[in-house]
Amino acid sequence: MQHRDGDIIETLEAAGVSRFENSPGMAIEHRLPEAPPPSGVTFDHVKDAAGARDFGLVSGSAYATYGMPPQVAHAQFEDDRLLSQPHVAAFVARLEGEPVAAAMSWSRTGSPDSTGWDHAGGARTRAREACTRLATNAGFDMGARVAALQAS
Repeated sequence: MQHRDGDIIETLEAAGVSRFENSPGMAIEHRLPEAPPPSGVTFDHVKDAAGARDFGLVSGSAYATYGMPPQVAHAQFEDDRLLSQPHVAAFVARLEGEPVAAAMSWSRTGSPDSTGWDHAGGARTRAREACTRLATNAGFDMGARVAALQAS
């Protein structure tokens, strides 16, 4: 079967970007229970260029594991206008001030098929889980009926 985006796939593969498939995922229809953050972990709600930069750094590091060049995520998130939209809730988890995880949700509020989506990356598992919980609940707070996460 021919993929409709074959030209895009060829361009990305020529640039050294590889695909990964069959990653685990989840979907839930309710907020998660509140939980205290791990010791030493704080969260920043991304609202400015510095937060967007750190979001891109964490995401780039996380997806580099799968062969995506880190600069792809850096470029994707360097403009804070994406992450500071009213229907987007983006967070960076910090351990002793250093960015270690990132997650975001966005919601199509006002739509009968509103969904939230989480993106999480980073190496510190407990911080990543806490950041994902925060972003998931923010999606529901924005009116999402379902939150979906594709893990990597």
